[in-house]
Amino acid sequence: MVHKLKIVLVGPCKAGKSTVANFLSSNSENSFPEYRPTKGVRILEFEKKDVVGSGTIEIELWDTSGDHGYAVCWPAIQYRAHGVILMFDPKIDNHKSELLFFYQAFVAQLNLSPRQCLIITQNQTVNLPNILGKICQINGNIEKNGDQLKSEFFKFIDEIIRFATISEE
Repeated sequence: MVHKLKIVLVGPCKAGKSTVANFLSSNSENSFPEYRPTKGVRILEFEKKDVVGSGTIEIELWDTSGDHGYAVCWPAIQYRAHGVILMFDPKIDNHKSELLFFYQAFVAQLNLSPRQCLIITQNQTVNLPNILGKICQINGNIEKNGDQLKSEFFKFIDEIIRFATISEE
């Protein structure tokens, strides 16, 4: 049984990853009104009641920089990851192609199933390339959609717990 989950949050720069990571982990002390790029990775730790078994699951949410200069760190970031969240802003021109890059670099590299992945888009859901079609996509607008975002995130966590439990048996 998994008691600690490692979820990696990746995507292009300025996608809003840190804002969403702070919201999902209820970490309001690190909320910044202006853009501040993440240097390498930030690890946010929080707990969730385990719906599969009994007890509590510790979640490590690895908020990863979208800067390709940190690519040398990615193998360490990927190590023992149970799931990946891909995040992008469809209003920024290169983000859709960057999403495919991060899919290949993290999801494909780790050989994860679609059940172990989640796509969060800023402000709207969009049509995505077929390779991403089986991955659940949700709207990441916190102001308009915060409750649903948190609900869908915890459903994703529950799915990872079930998947990890089955994989370990």
